[in-house]
Amino acid sequence: MSLTTGYEITTAATNLFNAVITVILMIDIFRMKGPAVRKYVWGASFGLFLLVCLLGTYAHGVQLSDAARSRTWDILYIVMAFMAASLAVSVLYEIHGPACLKKAVPAFAASAVVFVILRQMFSSYVPNDFVLFLIYCGGILIFLIIKLFLARREKPHMTIGLWGIAALIAASVLQNVKSIQFHLIWDFNYNAVYHLVTLISVVLMYCFVKRAYELDTAKERDRN
Repeated sequence: MSLTTGYEITTAATNLFNAVITVILMIDIFRMKGPAVRKYVWGASFGLFLLVCLLGTYAHGVQLSDAARSRTWDILYIVMAFMAASLAVSVLYEIHGPACLKKAVPAFAASAVVFVILRQMFSSYVPNDFVLFLIYCGGILIFLIIKLFLARREKPHMTIGLWGIAALIAASVLQNVKSIQFHLIWDFNYNAVYHLVTLISVVLMYCFVKRAYELDTAKERDRN
């Protein structure tokens, strides 16, 4: 097995760094003593992001044949689709509570399946598969921005979630600026920058969950 070099190995390293941080955040989420359902929905969201990071480390860090690379990216896009759907479910849980999950889970799971099917159908017509993912993910993120913006009046901590989604949108924009290339100890390009800004989003979403947990704990204390 041969490793890549230059921008690709740096991109793999940023993926691996994101994976390590995600594991640390997941451990803290599962240590929270709030509702078990919160741990499940956010655990799924963070867990899928972790899987994307690990697959990305492999895809960018190992020299693969064209066939192996294609299979790896097929799997990556499936996981990324369900990751975006899982994020939507998690945010809706924080806004509406567990009652929304009966509709949100099947609806967004179905949206991920539809994306996977459409990608297979239209990937030959689009030069960059990531554009198709951005269209799918962008729709979900815009929906979440609207929901969080409307909910922030009754639940001010929703602003943290808004910043988290905004960081994810910023990362997606930067990923499409192909001219981003610089050397800072290692060689960085738009992919590595995308991963680092995505990590900011993940940390903000963790802060969002943490704040929701603290507010729930305070309410429970007041009732007692």
